[in-house]
Amino acid sequence: MSDFMQQVLDSAATGSPPWLQDWQRAGRQRWQASTLPGRKTEQWKYTSLQGLQQRFVAANSGDVELSAAGVALPQLGGPRLVFVNGFYSPAQSSLESLPPGASLVRF
Repeated sequence: MSDFMQQVLDSAATGSPPWLQDWQRAGRQRWQASTLPGRKTEQWKYTSLQGLQQRFVAANSGDVELSAAGVALPQLGGPRLVFVNGFYSPAQSSLESLPPGASLVRF
């Protein structure tokens, strides 16, 4: 298994709900059993994956301070859900106009 694939497995999310853990376990097993395609794989022969094999950059921990003001589109209206590096940012989100009964949950 390549370093890239091992790093992906090591950085897998923890603390998932019980109903999701079986799916994640099965996915990790499939990932471990597979290999990255190479130049001898017909559909990938012109695509270099060397960059993935050299270095893997993990997602940030979520402790980043950014402003959504520069990308806000107030003319659209509706709720605004802001995610920074894959993490929900409640300080930059606006949920006031969510429809009744709608809720935001973590998968």
